[in-house]
Amino acid sequence: MKQIQILFLAFCFLSCIDSDDPYSEGAHWDYNIVVENGFVYKHKRNVTIQVLNSDATPLRVGHKIY
Repeated sequence: MKQIQILFLAFCFLSCIDSDDPYSEGAHWDYNIVVENGFVYKHKRNVTIQVLNSDATPLRVGHKIY
């Protein structure tokens, strides 16, 4: 019974940290979104890349990716 409770709590925790917006700041399933100087960066396994729009302009905080 204790194992089921632990699994349930882990599932609730993991579902709460992931949001609908893949570029929202914070922790996601397998990466983190970091904001520095008004720009959005994606950090995954010791690699950090800047998130770019389709026209190669950097994604700014509060804007939607296009």
